[in-house]
Amino acid sequence: MIELDRIPPVLVNASVRAAYLAGVYDGFITVKNLRARGDFGLGAADMNDGEVVALDGVYYRALADGTVRALADDDLLPFMTVVAFRPDRRLRVTGPLAGTQLEARIDAWLPGPNRLFALRVRGRFHQVTAGASAAQARPYRPFAEVFPEYRMIRHANVSGTLVGFRAPAVFRDITKQGYHFHLLSDDKRAGGHVIDQAVEDVEIEAQELHGVEILTPDTAAFHGADLVLAR
Repeated sequence: MIELDRIPPVLVNASVRAAYLAGVYDGFITVKNLRARGDFGLGAADMNDGEVVALDGVYYRALADGTVRALADDDLLPFMTVVAFRPDRRLRVTGPLAGTQLEARIDAWLPGPNRLFALRVRGRFHQVTAGASAAQARPYRPFAEVFPEYRMIRHANVSGTLVGFRAPAVFRDITKQGYHFHLLSDDKRAGGHVIDQAVEDVEIEAQELHGVEILTPDTAAFHGADLVLAR
């Protein structure tokens, strides 16, 4: 039961996934302002020039060339899903375990498919395939046309962290339905949107979230986007 006299942990979304899918890639909120709302999360860089992962309060950009850079306070972001991460449960998992098997293991551990969780998976991975896109040029194309051009890199025997969320279907226009992870390696040399992984030995930390706050862009591109067709 949620206690109304306490502020429950909530997911904070800068823009919504439907706008990102429609090609609204221009940044509108600074890293500094967003960090005040969340020290953990994932999203996209300005002009969709790389994938963003926030871990321990630092926001990193994984680029299409495979490098990773820390973002500055005044860098603008077009889409992010963040939370003040305070895990309330932990699970140790040893492999070898493929990505779909890992998700099934987490499903068996976490309660209810209609509940929202932030997830941190850290440890050793047999492999992680992750990547990003290069900067897009205006007029921006919908994400469905951009994603096939992502450069995906397979990283073998990597130690690092998967930052992510498990979201029920009702949130599909806000953030990605199901599991969504971004990688940040311990040496900060690899990162990006994850499409496949296999774990060796990891600790999974989860935090249940009890609400969603949306920060919408006040831009012509956002106001003019067809957010229904973007589904």
